[in-house]
Amino acid sequence: MVLPALFLILFSHELILLILPQSYGEVGRYIPLLTTAAFVKGWYAIFTMKLLYERRTKAIQLVGIIGALVNFLINFNLISHFGLYACILSTFLSFAVMALISKWISKDESAPKNGAI
Repeated sequence: MVLPALFLILFSHELILLILPQSYGEVGRYIPLLTTAAFVKGWYAIFTMKLLYERRTKAIQLVGIIGALVNFLINFNLISHFGLYACILSTFLSFAVMALISKWISKDESAPKNGAI
């Protein structure tokens, strides 16, 4: 998982120029952050598995709502200034927030189980 992501981050610009027409060359600058966001989303999925196993679905719902709010607020405030890069940044940051909160919640041994937060 790490090696393909690292390869894509390091050589995204070259791969874009090799595979796609030259007019798509600008896309290569967005791929490293998108790849990193996908990698962080994978960690979120791993932390969420423990919550699913423990049937803590309300916690998962809360994490999803917080992630959506982070994404919305960053997009709302930054798209007019940074355009597409703001969308990619907000995706990365919302996935990171979701992963961190999920990790924190999944480590909380004192939390009630069976659907409770």
